[in-house]
Amino acid sequence: MRSIYFITFLFVLISSIFFAQDMSESNGRSYVFNLLPSSKKNSYGLSIGLIGSEVICNVKGVKNSNGLNFQLIGQGLFIPLNFSVYKYENSFFSDSSWMVSNFDVKNYKARHNGLLLSLFGTMTDEINGVSISCLSSMGQRINGVSINFFMNLYTIQNGVSVSFYNASNTLNGLQIGIINKTTKIKGLQIGIWNVNEKRKFPIFNW
Repeated sequence: MRSIYFITFLFVLISSIFFAQDMSESNGRSYVFNLLPSSKKNSYGLSIGLIGSEVICNVKGVKNSNGLNFQLIGQGLFIPLNFSVYKYENSFFSDSSWMVSNFDVKNYKARHNGLLLSLFGTMTDEINGVSISCLSSMGQRINGVSINFFMNLYTIQNGVSVSFYNASNTLNGLQIGIINKTTKIKGLQIGIWNVNEKRKFPIFNW
């Protein structure tokens, strides 16, 4: 547990350093190159840093990243460290989860449009485009493609997700993995074990 607290402290410290440099232009726009995390309302081009802008909580409004967003570490590191918090049974029910109760655009902290890359994965409210990492990715909505080695976890998935474990509340598209779970499906699941509101079935489910 001490290692988890240390990593959390390190993330907060790094975020505060970047944020302090960024406050003078909060709610503004950034073009070509932008450091993450950022308080700017809109950034265009290449955004790069250790973690994403969703860690900034005290700036009103959603922070939009447009283009290439490269998070060298990313908040996806925290998902496997405390997986019980993010497991399917706790993720899409209003009495136990932030994912349903807070699913409102007004509550968004960050939205990315374009290509999102990270070593350990991301926690971005909405992704319109492609998300790729070596570990995990989660958020409220994805419209596009999400490829992560360990897990994809989205409230609403419109498109394709590829991972060892894919989970969503609403699936409009395709899940490809070892384990696939969704509550509402309009599409196809391909994997060793597939679960939706209609049936539990190996290999293919729809």
